[in-house]
Amino acid sequence: MKATSKNSKPVLVIMHRHYSLGKIAELENLYNKRFSHVHHLMPFYEKQRDPNPANHQFNIIPVYDNYHCRQSFIANGLLHYYNKDAAHYIFTTNDLQLNLEINENNYQQFFNINNASAFIEKLDNIDNAYSLLPWKNSNSFQLEQWEHSVEAYNFSLNTKGLKWPEQLVNHIEAMQRFKQNNLSIDHIDIKKAVRRHKKGVMTKHPAINKSMMLRAILEYWVRGKDSYRPYKLAYPLARGSSDIVIIPNSSIHRFATHCGIFAAYNLVAEIAIPTATILTTDNIIQANNLKYK
Repeated sequence: MKATSKNSKPVLVIMHRHYSLGKIAELENLYNKRFSHVHHLMPFYEKQRDPNPANHQFNIIPVYDNYHCRQSFIANGLLHYYNKDAAHYIFTTNDLQLNLEINENNYQQFFNINNASAFIEKLDNIDNAYSLLPWKNSNSFQLEQWEHSVEAYNFSLNTKGLKWPEQLVNHIEAMQRFKQNNLSIDHIDIKKAVRRHKKGVMTKHPAINKSMMLRAILEYWVRGKDSYRPYKLAYPLARGSSDIVIIPNSSIHRFATHCGIFAAYNLVAEIAIPTATILTTDNIIQANNLKYK
């Protein structure tokens, strides 16, 4: 493992869910003795209207977007938290607490990364997110995908008001990067979804058979596509946890740019941040690779 230079410290960036000043001091007390560089990305923060003067000493960066698209926080705050000497940028949310033993001197060992690698808790295919849910006001059931999967299906290169940005990794390179991370390329495999859930559904709900499952998927999500034809995405997209992601300094500008692009297209963070990580970093460590949990 390549060691970090003595003067190269990580930057800890905390993304806040809402405009809530009460947690600032609490988080500072939690981290300021463990990390030299701590920044807060706070939605709609106004320093002039902050009733607590003690907060003025902290690095609070105002951002302007919905928390569900918090990748825009990362993009819009970059000029404020960027440090050319930083080894990594550790992005967390205000409701996630790093293990108390983790600090700026040992985080690389804990997350099994080096100066050139990134960390994200988990990467997954869009079509690996199904659950059996009841229809509204009904006793019948449908096989429904993760609620944000429809955003991946509807992702379009021709969104009104946006010109497809040249900065985005091209489709061929994106496909290669997905393959490197053992992810399916750019389609939704309906057949696999049915196969994965048939046994569990038949056991728990004997009245629901395979044809009903197929019909629910096709009618609600795929709109009549043939059941064994993959649903083609406009661009390769992944899903995963975005509560913590660690990006090396060498990738931070491209990562932030891709986060900003996906924010402009209104992708939810659990799609945008994992996909941006895949597209802009070369060596990604996930939680299942860690010795310590």
